[in-house]
Amino acid sequence: MAYDHMKESDAVIFLLSVDSPINQIEIDFLRNTRNFAARFYFAVNKIDTVSPEELGEYMKYCESVLEQLMGEKEIRIFPVSARTGEGVEELKAVIQADLGAQARSIMEMSTAKKLIDVIDRAVEQLDFYWKAMNMEYKELDRRFEEIEKTMTDIRTRAAACEGGFHLHLNEYKMELSRRVKELFGMEYHYDIDMLKLGILDMDRQTFVQKTEELCSDLKQTLDRILLYREENAYTVCHRINAINRLLRELRRIRDSLAQDLSQT
Repeated sequence: MAYDHMKESDAVIFLLSVDSPINQIEIDFLRNTRNFAARFYFAVNKIDTVSPEELGEYMKYCESVLEQLMGEKEIRIFPVSARTGEGVEELKAVIQADLGAQARSIMEMSTAKKLIDVIDRAVEQLDFYWKAMNMEYKELDRRFEEIEKTMTDIRTRAAACEGGFHLHLNEYKMELSRRVKELFGMEYHYDIDMLKLGILDMDRQTFVQKTEELCSDLKQTLDRILLYREENAYTVCHRINAINRLLRELRRIRDSLAQDLSQT
């Protein structure tokens, strides 16, 4: 759930605990989140379970790790206890003060970071399109054959499926997304249906039909994006020129945003 909301966050309250060192999962999360959120509030929980001396040692450890990880000096950490409520009001007061005095600058910085991420992903996709459009047909044919094999296998499994259709349909979506990423370097996402207890399963005919739609829609999308087997030279050249112009403009905007962030 945290990762789902990470890219939407403008500020993050990051909770640590005195009974656990900062682990790799937390480090990875912070490295990702700092590319999107503009402000971090670090809190150490369960301070009621340790002595003041032990808390002091743990706070020094956290400060050292977080300063190195976040690339900032004088990281502020709030000691709190969820059980007793100690320290919580101080944390709230700091957050409310920031909302009153710095809300606009926090939002602007957060928006700039998110836009840089969007541009980076767009540039990555455009770079791939450029490479694909200059790829030899033999190699492009091979990759299309591989994705066709995957879709054929999914169709076969769907035809033999006996039940749990909602669950299997979600599995097919994730499998196709993964194969597109492996073969074409493209992010291709489906909406994953949330499964609830007591949900009525779809009938077999609907399941097979939806599976076929997944495969055929993907095939049409790849053909359209990659101009696969496009024989009209003007169309191909026009697309390549458009990609080049767009790449230059996106990189210019990204570099400008990054420069502004480095000066804040």
